[in-house]
Amino acid sequence: MAAATTLGKMRLSLGETVRRVARPVARRLGIGAAMVLVVLTGFYLFAALTPDPQLASMLYGMQMHSSGSVDVSGTVARYNQAHGYDRPLYVRYLAWLGQILTLHWGYSASQGAPVMDLVRAASARTLAYLLPAVACSTVVGVSAGVYAALRKGSLAERAETAAAYVAFGLPNFYLAIVLTTALPALGGAAVVAALPESALPALVVAVTLLAGQLHYARTEAGRFADAEFAKLKRAQGAPRRVVARHVLRVAAAPLSSALLSEYLGVLVVDVFVIEQVFGIRGLGSLGLEAVERQDTPLMLSILLFVVLVGVAISVLQDVTDAILDPRVE
Repeated sequence: MAAATTLGKMRLSLGETVRRVARPVARRLGIGAAMVLVVLTGFYLFAALTPDPQLASMLYGMQMHSSGSVDVSGTVARYNQAHGYDRPLYVRYLAWLGQILTLHWGYSASQGAPVMDLVRAASARTLAYLLPAVACSTVVGVSAGVYAALRKGSLAERAETAAAYVAFGLPNFYLAIVLTTALPALGGAAVVAALPESALPALVVAVTLLAGQLHYARTEAGRFADAEFAKLKRAQGAPRRVVARHVLRVAAAPLSSALLSEYLGVLVVDVFVIEQVFGIRGLGSLGLEAVERQDTPLMLSILLFVVLVGVAISVLQDVTDAILDPRVE
């Protein structure tokens, strides 16, 4: 009887949690879908109304290598017909949206491969160093930040504060350049060669993230370190790790929001710098090449991928808030 009652309470609690989570997730998905559509539409219109660089390059080559007159209007008409540019803009836009939804993202003329294959391979290389960096920096940063919050004024707290300020002020590109040049110069070439390709980029990203995570964790945990429940646990003789666990549980909702925002910033900005320094053929490098070569299908696809990841992080943030904070509706 007692077991049945307990099971019923668990089901009721799970149902309430699902209902609380469903509403913010649905709202965020709707906002995210609208944001994706607006961003992609604006970028598509910008690309569609910009003169095609491949056509300009072709006309320039014909004029340079031709001894007579060049049929520019006929060449332009044939080029537009071959690429579908002779159709109305809204028809091309709807056809492009259909290709996006069916995961047919077109062909990259500059790379000579389907866009979907390029994005899939590049994202795998980017995630190979991003995921370990995020995991390690989160564990170390949150643990050290909570520990510092519970030992205010101690040597450990001052040391962690100094380390966070140093990491904040250290540009990631400078750290990346130092690692790629100083280690071989100091006799560490064999060590660098033995490391996986993603090891040094992961270290740079982890250090970059660690600064913010130390700060956020120490700040949020510090708000509750002297709360009544923490004082009660200390009065009961609870070990510091037990007090830390209770403090972290209360501070988890605002802390998770701050950390997820930090992750999004790394994806949007840092990957371009890191991959240029380390020569990684990831999303950042591929995006810069697409811009340099004015490869519109590739640019649009990478933009779509980044926006979708941003929406996914926003949805995850809402889900986390709803689960950790019962006041969220």
